[in-house]
Amino acid sequence: EGQGTGGREGATRCRPSCWGWRDSLNRSCVDYENEPDWCDASDSFRDLNGVDANQACYACMVDRQSTQGCVASNLAVQAVTDDNGIIGNPIGLAPSPDNSTLYIADSKAHRIVALSVADQTNPTVVCGGGSAAAGIGAKTPGYVDQNDPEIALFREPQGLAVDPWQRTMYVADTGNNAIRQVDLNGFSVTTFAGGGGGTGGFGKKDGTGTNALFHSPVGVAFAAGIVYVSDTGNNLIRKIVVSTRQVTTLSGMGTPGLLDVGAGASSSAMFYSPTGIAATSFGTLLVADTENNVIRSLDLETGAVETLAGGGYGNQDGEGDSARFQFPWGLSVSPDGKSAYVTDRAVLGRISKVGLSDRVVSTVAGNPQQRPFCRFDHPTDVQVVVLGDKQYLFVAEGDSTLKFQSGYSTLRVLI
Repeated sequence: EGQGTGGREGATRCRPSCWGWRDSLNRSCVDYENEPDWCDASDSFRDLNGVDANQACYACMVDRQSTQGCVASNLAVQAVTDDNGIIGNPIGLAPSPDNSTLYIADSKAHRIVALSVADQTNPTVVCGGGSAAAGIGAKTPGYVDQNDPEIALFREPQGLAVDPWQRTMYVADTGNNAIRQVDLNGFSVTTFAGGGGGTGGFGKKDGTGTNALFHSPVGVAFAAGIVYVSDTGNNLIRKIVVSTRQVTTLSGMGTPGLLDVGAGASSSAMFYSPTGIAATSFGTLLVADTENNVIRSLDLETGAVETLAGGGYGNQDGEGDSARFQFPWGLSVSPDGKSAYVTDRAVLGRISKVGLSDRVVSTVAGNPQQRPFCRFDHPTDVQVVVLGDKQYLFVAEGDSTLKFQSGYSTLRVLI
């Protein structure tokens, strides 16, 4: 580490190997006001297990900001028997019907985890992972429907959605190309649709239950007796009627692209690797159109598809197509129904809010130009949970651990 020639007294520069690097905003080592950022001499560079020095600079910055609202603390995820004491790969989030519990799709561990919303302690594995065969930390992939949740198996589950009336959770079992159903009363697991007849096979086919085929489904949403699915590998939006398990293609022609359409032309719309989806109270379905770097809106009555926000790759607030996203992934609607929260799944991911009426995109957290700066590493989902008089904004980091924001004012980074 080289000593600085300017900046705050007693400060230490970020590692010299960062100096020649520029980010998308042409800032070196995450500088402010055209000056390199600094780490207090008392701070230490984090060992990031071999990641490049650019990321080390960001980690250094997070440490430096710890007294300015970006408080690093340890979540009790250590109880989720990961060898490293953390949830390995949280991708999808969904609250329980009473909002007391947050369900987490721990994708690389092939299991579903439950976490207390009120105190964020004592996370437990509720199903999957092969816990009965080899202990709760087995992280075993597979495809097994089973009444015993410790025997049931998933393969890289991602999106989660809860039917609060039937106390049922729907899981996008991405690696098995299936939509699984979890009974929240006892956590038994069955296949709701897809899955290639139990083989995990993929394809593009409408039909009933396991006769239908999906290709790497990522996102699920529930509303009014229907499960909506982002069929990511097929570039389609599908729907499943819960009472009949009938799967139909709601929107998209299957060819990757970006094409909005009017009423009655939903089958001609084009998406490119859609991931997160969320239903609004206005009768629309929001879609994180990931490879197009935009947020789309699908009218569930007319089938019209329009681009709500985003105009290409980048990190920029703004209105409508003047805003920029970096691989938008997770989506959830705010409690008042007036906006949607979005995660950008990037190394310097951010959490943004999109106004559903004015289409204005604003950064909630993760913008390096704002202080305090809190770094998100590939955030994959976001979920607002209201419990009593408190609101929590939970963020899953697919390549890191779990973070959450309490009260929308002070960001706490839970690592």
